Amino acid sequence: MSQTQKRTKKEIILSLFDLLETNSFANITVNQICEAAMIHRSTFYRYFNDKFDLAENLLEELADRLSREANKNQRDTLAEIDRFLVQNLHLIQNLLPDQYSKFFPEFSRILEDLITSRLKEKDLQNDMIVKIVNESAYPELMVSFITNSVMGVLTKLFENPSKENMQQVKNFLFEAFQKLI
Repeated sequence: MSQTQKRTKKEIILSLFDLLETNSFANITVNQICEAAMIHRSTFYRYFNDKFDLAENLLEELADRLSREANKNQRDTLAEIDRFLVQNLHLIQNLLPDQYSKFFPEFSRILEDLITSRLKEKDLQNDMIVKIVNESAYPELMVSFITNSVMGVLTKLFENPSKENMQQVKNFLFEAFQKLI
């Protein structure tokens, strides 16, 4: 893929990202994406099969960004999850109106990958989440439990997404994970 093609593909992905800040995924059309990216529909279909394919590429981009930033900043895992959720709250809310969304498993996978990647980091062995997983008799199940707990609490947050509720979710998760140690 040439540099121009990479830029065009990235611009289309960013256009969906921008649209998801204020619109539900179900209400976004390929025409709106094309208008936002300032491209023709044929260009869109040169890169993506449909808007679902585009959304999957967007999620891959988010996963890559979360992984890069988490490794660079070396913050504790819960802080990284919180930062990721706060930065992408509207996007996540508009992609995940409920746990039956096609993208729910993708977001779960992103969080699972973050946790799993941190288990091997020597500098993070005192991290609360890493400790919980490493001390579990069933680490894979514990990662799944933590991930699904975060996703479940997140869907509850979407019923009333305010800064106060986001802080309550953060506090609740911290308290719940503290009790697992």
